[in-house]
Parts: sequence; structure tokens; C-alpha cells
Amino acid sequence: MIQRNLQYILWSFFLLVSCLPASSRGFVQRDTLHPADLTIAYAISVSSPGKAGVGETYNGGIKTIFVSGDKARMRQASLARVQSIFLLPQKNGAARIVIAKESGTEKYRVNMTAAQWREYNSKYDSARFTLYDDSLVIAGFNCRKGAVTLQDGRQIEVWFTNEVDNQLFRRADPAFTSVPGIVLQYAYHIKRSSIIYTATEVAQLPVDKKVFAVPVTGYQLKRYIPGRPAEPVSDLLQEEEWEDGDDAVTDSLQKQQDKKH
Repeated sequence: MIQRNLQYILWSFFLLVSCLPASSRGFVQRDTLHPADLTIAYAISVSSPGKAGVGETYNGGIKTIFVSGDKARMRQASLARVQSIFLLPQKNGAARIVIAKESGTEKYRVNMTAAQWREYNSKYDSARFTLYDDSLVIAGFNCRKGAVTLQDGRQIEVWFTNEVDNQLFRRADPAFTSVPGIVLQYAYHIKRSSIIYTATEVAQLPVDKKVFAVPVTGYQLKRYIPGRPAEPVSDLLQEEEWEDGDDAVTDSLQKQQDKKH
């Protein structure tokens, strides 16, 4: 009798599992990890049926995001260019953003206030997130599929996980602030071409403080101007002014502008 009941239970369980959608089988949500330090490296691949274009220069590139405490750095290296974006704290608690072009004969850095950074990424304002039923394992983490729809209707396909989380990491890339998790793969589809970023390594080890040191020597300092290329600034705009906050930066830029007229 016991044997017969056991067979019935096992058979009922088999029927239940076989009726689940394929995307749900084997997807077991694990406890979420909350590391203070997190590094994720993404491999960049480009798929295009036509002639090699500018996009091909990103093929084989690597994008790495480093987070430690209240500091973050996004670094992308490809044939096209090597560039880093630093998100660093200021004395007043606001964020200080530095974009550093690290390749080529003209290396430069652009300091930005939090307000300028928001304007720079305004195309991601009001982005809408849509969740799908698909699932996939990426770099050892269970992921779910979604899509980020921008104001102009373009979509970014994303695969994200809830098994590891870091609030600063999720805010570091403005394109994905609407995604309820950490993105481990995303793709831009333009006509018949695709650019795909796929996480190949997720490390929860301490990040060296030197990673967040902004390069200065050999880098020309430029200022951000909405809708125009960054312009060089004079030595009057010192680094400590950026540490004092947005108002100090605005005042210094205004003084330089007044001297030109």
C-alpha cells in the first residue's frame, strides 16, 4: 500500500512538472547576495549581415563595471576607443562624474555635476520596463528576460538577475535604472544588426582603490556643453572646485565665460 501511494505521488509530481512552461523548469531562485564590492565584465559581440561598419570596431571589446562602497567605474575597451566613466562622491554628498578618454593621441577628461549627468542621459528618462517569461543562466546566475523601451520607441533587450544585488551598481548605468535587478546581458538591435553585451565574470571580491583614481597626468581637462563637443577649460577651474559641489563649478564656468566677452 505504501509503495503504491509513493508511486502515485511521484507520478503526480512528474505530471505537474511536465505541464510547466519550458522557461520555468530548472529555474530555482536562490537567496540574494548583497556584496559591497562587485565587478562584472561583459564581452561585446557584433552581429551584422552587411559590410563591416563602425559597429564592428566594438566587436571583441570588453566592458567592465567596478563598484566599491560609494564609488563606481565603468570602463569600455575596444578598437574604437578606451573610455571610463567614474561616479565618485563629493564632500556635500552629491555625485561627481568624470568621463575619461584613455586612448588615442588626445586624452582628456570631462568633469560633470550630478545635474549635467542627468541631462547627458536624458534619453533614458521615462524609460519603461517590460518583463517576459523567458529564463536563462548567464555566468552561473539565473536570469529573466525583459525589455527597456525608450522615449523614441527603441528597445534594449535585457537579461537580469536578482541573485546578486548592489544598489550603486544598478544606478551606475542610467539605461537600466528601470530594471528590477542587475543586468547580465543586453542587446541593441538596429535593423538586421545587433550589439550584444554578455557577462563573462561576476566577482564579489574587494576592488583595489587605485581602480577609482581618475587619470590626470597627460589628460586635458574639458567641460561638458549640452549638444556640443566638450571644450577645453583653463587652469582656473581646479579639481577642488568640483569637490565643493555644483554651485562652485557653475560659478567658475560663468567667470571663464565672462572673461571671453
